[in-house]
Amino acid sequence: MKITMPTRGLRRALSIVMKAAARSTASNPLYSAVLFEAAGGALRISATDAEISLSLRCAAKAEREGTLAVGARVLNDLVRSLDGGEITLQERDGQARLSYGEGEYALRLYAAEDFPKIPEFPAEGSFSVSAGALAQAAKKVLPSVSKDETRPILTGALVSFSDGKVVLASTDSFRLGIVEAALEGAPDLGREAIIPARALRELSSLATRLDEVRIAMTENSALFRGPGLLLASRLIDGSFPEYRRLLPAEFAAEFTVPAGPLVETLGRVNLFAGSGRDGKNANPVRLEFKKGNGTLEGGTLEVSAEGAQTGAARESIGVEVKEGLRATFNGDYLLDGVRTCGSEEVRIRFTEPLKPAVIEPSEADGYRCIIMPMRDPSEGR
Repeated sequence: MKITMPTRGLRRALSIVMKAAARSTASNPLYSAVLFEAAGGALRISATDAEISLSLRCAAKAEREGTLAVGARVLNDLVRSLDGGEITLQERDGQARLSYGEGEYALRLYAAEDFPKIPEFPAEGSFSVSAGALAQAAKKVLPSVSKDETRPILTGALVSFSDGKVVLASTDSFRLGIVEAALEGAPDLGREAIIPARALRELSSLATRLDEVRIAMTENSALFRGPGLLLASRLIDGSFPEYRRLLPAEFAAEFTVPAGPLVETLGRVNLFAGSGRDGKNANPVRLEFKKGNGTLEGGTLEVSAEGAQTGAARESIGVEVKEGLRATFNGDYLLDGVRTCGSEEVRIRFTEPLKPAVIEPSEADGYRCIIMPMRDPSEGR
C-alpha cells in the first residue's frame, strides 16, 4: 500500500479513530494499532480495542491499494507535530514508512491480515435520529455511571428506544440518572440494552459533526453511522438494576432553587467537604431549608460542610420555604445533578430526609437525578 494525503486530513482522522485504540498492548498488540485500507479510490482508517471500534473514510491518493497496520500512539504524536503539506505512507522493506518534506520515519508494521474485524453496519433494521438530540440525552446520564470495573453492569447506561422516544438510565449505587427524551425517528425496538459509557461519550463527541446518526442494534452490539463514519460498541451483558422501583411516587416537600447561585455555592462549600467521587471519601454537605422569620413566604437554603482537615463553610441562598427541612448528601453528586439539569432553576424533592431526594429542572424536561442521603455526623454528637 502507498497513499498520499494532506497532513491536516490525516491529523483529523487520527484524532477521531485514536479514541478506540488501546493504550496497553497486554491483551493484543493490534488493539493499539490503526488499520489503513486503500481500495476503490477511498481510504478507510480504523481502530478497535474490542469494546469499541471507530472507522472513518477520508480522501487520499492511492498509488498502490492495500492494507497497512501501524502503532497508533507514535503515528498520532508524529503527525500532530507536523504542519501543513502532504504525507506519504507506505509499506517498504517490512516497515511502515512515513515521508514528509525532507523527513522519513520508519514505524513498526503490524500484520494487517490479523487486525481484529471491524463490525459492518447491518443492511437492514436500522433507523435515523437527530444526532444532537441523542447526544444531549446521553450526556445527562453519563455523570452517574459507575467507574467501578468490578461491577461492569454499572459502567454503562441502560438504553431503550420506543416510538419517538429514548429512555436512558445509569447508576453508581449512590445516585441514579434518568432521562426520557423525544427522539423523532426512533422505533419501538421492544428491548433494552446496556451501552458502555465510553461509547456514549464518543457518540456525544462525534455528534457535534453530524446532523443525523443512523443506529442499528444487534444482539451483541450497538452501531452508530454518519457520513463516512462508524462507531460500534459491544453491549454489556447482564441485568441492569430495576431502577424504576427507586422512583418516589409522591413527595412530602419540594423546593425550587436558582441553579446558578446553587452551583457557585456548592463549588465553594464542596472544598470543605473533600473529594467524594467514589461516594465514600467525603464529608457530607448539609442542606437546610429555613422558613422566613414571621412571614408566610420567603426563607433560605443554608448549604454547609465541615471537615477536620479542611475547616468549615456555610452559605445561604434565598428561596421560598413553606416548611423547614434538613438533609445531608455527597456534595459532588449534588453539584453534578444541578449542573446536568441545565436550567435556570432546579426543583429538589424529598420524601423524608433519610430517603433519596430527586433533583430535576423546575420545568420538567424528562431528566431526573435521584441521590441517596448521607448520615449527618452532627446528629450523633
